[in-house]
Amino acid sequence: MNNWVTIKRDRVDEALAWAKANCPHYITNDYHMCGYNLYDENLIDFYFMRSEAGEKEMLVFALKWL
Repeated sequence: MNNWVTIKRDRVDEALAWAKANCPHYITNDYHMCGYNLYDENLIDFYFMRSEAGEKEMLVFALKWL
């Protein structure tokens, strides 16, 4: 299972504030990689720790922001 959720860039500011406030296992975010050294600047990946708690938070984050 992946440890990231990809969302559209126009929702990043709200999603980032929400992740920082509600997801202690949130790590960072970055542009979505769509090939070798190719990035889609319209999509952002939010990364979570690879743990049971991280997976739960990632699921809640995905349900809210996708």
